[in-house]
Amino acid sequence: MLNTVQKRVLAILLLLMIIITMFASYSRYVDSKNYNDFVLKRNNEKKQSFEKIVQLYNNKLEVFARDYSVWDDMVKFIDTRDSVWVHDNVDMFLDEFSADSYWIFDAEFNVVHSNNRLGSAGIKNSPLTAEQLKKLFSDSSFCSFFIRTEKGYFKIKGASVHKTVDIDRKKLPLGYLLVGKDWNDNVLNDLSLISDTKIELYKEDR
Repeated sequence: MLNTVQKRVLAILLLLMIIITMFASYSRYVDSKNYNDFVLKRNNEKKQSFEKIVQLYNNKLEVFARDYSVWDDMVKFIDTRDSVWVHDNVDMFLDEFSADSYWIFDAEFNVVHSNNRLGSAGIKNSPLTAEQLKKLFSDSSFCSFFIRTEKGYFKIKGASVHKTVDIDRKKLPLGYLLVGKDWNDNVLNDLSLISDTKIELYKEDR
């Protein structure tokens, strides 16, 4: 039989084993929690970085749509369809706004003029029907959406057209303007590189 000293030694060893096991379990829990916290923080940082980069792209399109749609000359162009004016004042500035295409409509959503830097005749047509556009602008002077075209996915920003004095767009629109950015592989690769992520657009079959 075990004597008193042996029992005490066994009790101490058992207690040490329990303490060591508990400590090891706690250490694993802390390590796991720290790792999970690190991953969550890193993912949040990537998400915020991606959102900021996308916003930079969107901001240029938005400035293009907003600034060019409150302009007497744009209102005049919708009536005159002056090809020289639109070339000198719109086509020549697509690169400055990182835009690849645009569509100008009259007040009834008929395409007055469109152009793109991709050499595509297909996307000269309106990306949406007149009814779809009417719905988009039914309760707002602006719109923003992605759409799939024959050239891939485009980010679109739009605004109703008004005279220069109607900067708050209180009066009825005299036309509409859509501007687009082709989210091609080069754009996605740039976004992936800068945000340290892998970004892809899912292209479902139509």
